[in-house]
Amino acid sequence: MEGVLDIVRKPAEGLRRQGARGLVKGIGTGLAGTIVKPVVGVSDAVSDIIAGISSTAASESEAKRRRRARQRKRLPRLLFGPLGAIRRWNEKEAELLAQVGSDVISGLVEPVLLASEDANHVFLLLFEDMVIVAGITDAAQRLSTQITPSIFPGDLRPRDLFQREFANVLRPIDDILKRRFGRASCFARGLRFTDLHSASVETCSSNETSNLILQDSAGARSLLRVESKYLGASAEGLLLAGLNSAAGGGQADWAVFGAEMRAELRNSDIVLDKKGGGLGLRSSTRELVVFEVERFERIRRKWGTPFLPADKKQLSWRWVDDKGRRHCRIRKGLTRKESARCAEPPCELSSYFQPVGAWSVDVNERTDDEGWTYSIAWKRSGWSSKPGLLDDVRRRRWVRSHI
Repeated sequence: MEGVLDIVRKPAEGLRRQGARGLVKGIGTGLAGTIVKPVVGVSDAVSDIIAGISSTAASESEAKRRRRARQRKRLPRLLFGPLGAIRRWNEKEAELLAQVGSDVISGLVEPVLLASEDANHVFLLLFEDMVIVAGITDAAQRLSTQITPSIFPGDLRPRDLFQREFANVLRPIDDILKRRFGRASCFARGLRFTDLHSASVETCSSNETSNLILQDSAGARSLLRVESKYLGASAEGLLLAGLNSAAGGGQADWAVFGAEMRAELRNSDIVLDKKGGGLGLRSSTRELVVFEVERFERIRRKWGTPFLPADKKQLSWRWVDDKGRRHCRIRKGLTRKESARCAEPPCELSSYFQPVGAWSVDVNERTDDEGWTYSIAWKRSGWSSKPGLLDDVRRRRWVRSHI
């Protein structure tokens, strides 16, 4: 229809703008539009129909099949507080979310590990208006028993620790949250601060455990066993202060307690001892790897910081990554000359990580006694443990663990 109207519209526009000359141009443009536009419209319609048929009949592309087959490598991250604050991903916190459930754990401020036994772990979950005691199992044990995140078989044995010591503490989770959670609720119990009367700690004779005593408004007392290796004296005192300040219906602020608890865990060897059964709220250690590079000075017959014009941009910093580029973790504000004078890597991770131990040089059968390997140039693939006649570059690998 638009093409037919051009026969009248285009000549009129041309006459109004350019007079007789525009009228002639408009007649030509209108005739062309009358022929071309319907053809284009029909071809577009046919193209859309063919594309629709093709997408319906064709099988999935290879890219779609790869996306469909892609599986999650780790569990979803646990978010904290009423606003869902993000922290570094942690395996045990992710297991809490998966096994206890988002309906129960929503709004969690701080998880506190109370006790561990083999693959079983019990946490005290601190909220602004309540506390919850929940039991979980390690990921390997959970997968071996084919537990789904929301269904727990009633005869499952890995929860023996919770069932033996914590199954009757506080109140059923269904009661404090005013809803039914099904069979999973037998592994979580809690108490709202409106029903909390007081909190105290009773130290056991062994000094390795203590009992956190929570008394509700009805006079019932619940004893929660706390292993001291997971909660130090300072953090324990802050926990008591937070509970007692919120007793009777107040709002608890766990910021100071959380900072102190994580500081104690960072300074504890138990956080690192993953293979030996140690368990903390931090995930496994992270290694910071830095390469030290030197170039041989033929005139002075000694090794030193790379000095050639080609080295100026990257290698002259002395501390580089595995591709020979200035290491991205060199401390901010450090100049090239200051970096080159450092005897150890001037590199550090963000404030979320704390170093464990000192820097160490990686010495193995492919290096010399000081950890050096030698080559003609950095980008060459072959590195040897002994310097050759033309080898002017050497490097060694430094490592430092962080938690």
